[in-house]
Amino acid sequence: MRVGCSVRGKVGRAAVVVGAAAVVLSACGGAGVESLSFPTPPPTAATATVPPPADYSGISQPTVAGATTTTVPAIGPGAAIIDGTVVGPSGPVAGATVEVERLVNGVAATTQAITAADGSFRVGSLLGGIYRVRAWQPPMLSLTTPDVFFLGATQTHALTLTLQSFAGLGVSSSMAPNPVEVGAYADLVVSVTQQTVGVDGVVRPIPMSGQSVTVEGGIGWSIASADPATTDIGGRAGFVVTCNTAAAPGLIALVTGAAPVALATSTCFNPAPTTTTTTTAPGGTGTTTSTTAGIFPPTS
Repeated sequence: MRVGCSVRGKVGRAAVVVGAAAVVLSACGGAGVESLSFPTPPPTAATATVPPPADYSGISQPTVAGATTTTVPAIGPGAAIIDGTVVGPSGPVAGATVEVERLVNGVAATTQAITAADGSFRVGSLLGGIYRVRAWQPPMLSLTTPDVFFLGATQTHALTLTLQSFAGLGVSSSMAPNPVEVGAYADLVVSVTQQTVGVDGVVRPIPMSGQSVTVEGGIGWSIASADPATTDIGGRAGFVVTCNTAAAPGLIALVTGAAPVALATSTCFNPAPTTTTTTTAPGGTGTTTSTTAGIFPPTS
């Protein structure tokens, strides 16, 4: 006798699990089962994929409220006064810029004044507090160390600002290696610059190309390269020098338009002596000779 057993059910709640299938098989006696039939599951809704935009410039973001973290302090109006005179190497300086700063918690409020024909200036209606004052006149005169003081609420503070001249060429040097052994070569670079005071009062070195530089070493140094040499676009002239003796005196640079300048040089030292040791083997069957070089550089 042929027995058929079929199972139909709604599969909307959950998938038919193995345990449920086992129950069905048991109900059918476990024998003569030809097939199990299930309804077709409902279709699954497809998820649409939205491609990213090719241009993000049109996407706007909500604004974030800003916050003021630094407040510039006031410098006036008040009842205090700063006045005085600006002088240079040749006397009073007319047309110099005087910058007055009131400092509060590291933040400065600034005002400026221009000196009169006699070098005098006056800045009034100021609040009391800590003040920093400096002055300059491009392209040669500047005060590199400002005058800092406390100004009372009703005080008149008088001061004299002395400007320094930065006209002419500046000459500096560097040498490697340091220290250098007597008889060994060293590289010397001499830099030539023109110091200039900017409209902001800052002194800046400008490299000077095409300058002829002569180096004099006396008995302490020998110049092993061309001397004089000409500065390049960076204002540098290179030399190869040799130290002739320990504790050699410094080198001197001569540049047209500048006074002779003593250059910074490496320390010279004599090499430590080389020692030779001969050892006789036991029984006098042979000797061993060893050579030990000095320490470079020697320790004191």
